[in-house]
Amino acid sequence: MVLEPIYEQQFHDVSSGFRPGKSQHMALDRLWQEVMHMRGAYVIDFDISEYFDTIDHRLLREVVQKRVRDGGIIRMIGKWLHAGVLEAETVTYPRAGSPQGGVISPLLSNIYLHEVLDEWFVKQVKPRMRGKAAMVRFADDQYCCSNGVRTLSES
Repeated sequence: MVLEPIYEQQFHDVSSGFRPGKSQHMALDRLWQEVMHMRGAYVIDFDISEYFDTIDHRLLREVVQKRVRDGGIIRMIGKWLHAGVLEAETVTYPRAGSPQGGVISPLLSNIYLHEVLDEWFVKQVKPRMRGKAAMVRFADDQYCCSNGVRTLSES
């Protein structure tokens, strides 16, 4: 509840997953709108394999600490990330990932992907495209579309 308002103001509209007032249907509608606005486009669909299981804890903490300075909140996030998982009477402690089903996992996922994917697309990819380009993301599923692509010799 404390982190969501801090990050909601900086998230790009390309991100729809697990955000207040956003849904998977809205993401699909936005993709349709983008393609129709471009009057047809190439669409690339990609999913980050095992994303929630492989988020690097150190990198995630670095991203969070860019905006959050409260040591108590940082420690609480660390406890969430390192909480044990009980499976078949055995407790394991993950070295990577964010527990799926954890109440903070969707927000941490959006914070990390905002930094490493959304910002990259908006600041690096989109300006280099010849035509119009857009990205729509729902959690770790992304769709990039464009009606024109620069060749390597033009970059």
